[in-house]
Amino acid sequence: MLLISALSAVTNLVAELRSLLDFNFISWHVQHCPRSCNKVAHELAALGSVCDPDEDHVLASLPANIICVLAEDSALVE
Repeated sequence: MLLISALSAVTNLVAELRSLLDFNFISWHVQHCPRSCNKVAHELAALGSVCDPDEDHVLASLPANIICVLAEDSALVE
């Protein structure tokens, strides 16, 4: 029964995400990308998991580790 409950929660989350995407964008698509190809998102997720919920992170400056990853990724794009 736990598996069905967990799947139900994920199904509801996916449905809500789809609704938000439909409402906020003219068109969109989801594509799997390995973590090694999306270092910035991985670093941001890791940072977000340990952030103080009362701090305004949107207006905070970018942490040094994110700047380094962005620079590395930008160097690979031509």
